[in-house]
Amino acid sequence: MNSANTIAAISKFEVIDGNAEEFLQLLREHARKALHEDSGCQRFGIFRQSDTSFFSNELYDSDAAFHNHEAGARSASFNAAVKPLLKSHERMTGESVEHFEREHGIHPSDLNATNDD
Repeated sequence: MNSANTIAAISKFEVIDGNAEEFLQLLREHARKALHEDSGCQRFGIFRQSDTSFFSNELYDSDAAFHNHEAGARSASFNAAVKPLLKSHERMTGESVEHFEREHGIHPSDLNATNDD
């Protein structure tokens, strides 16, 4: 990946029955700390699909910012803490398209009630 591009990471976590609340508490704390302590972490969203299925959606300024997050001691500690709570964990990363070309139409932020005529 090009280090000049914004990097998105999506993770899917399948939690062992009975461990969801402990896992969610650990994930929330990890997300809060990533947003406040990791240079380049723009977003860290958490989604619950079912009682035992969770997703996270992270956005980083660059490939380097993402790799610094992954290589940090806090990520290692989080991974070790949640490993016994999980059935599985999948992760994918990719470049995020953040710039909207105005010549291709109206930008979503330009939409408002006055456009509903």
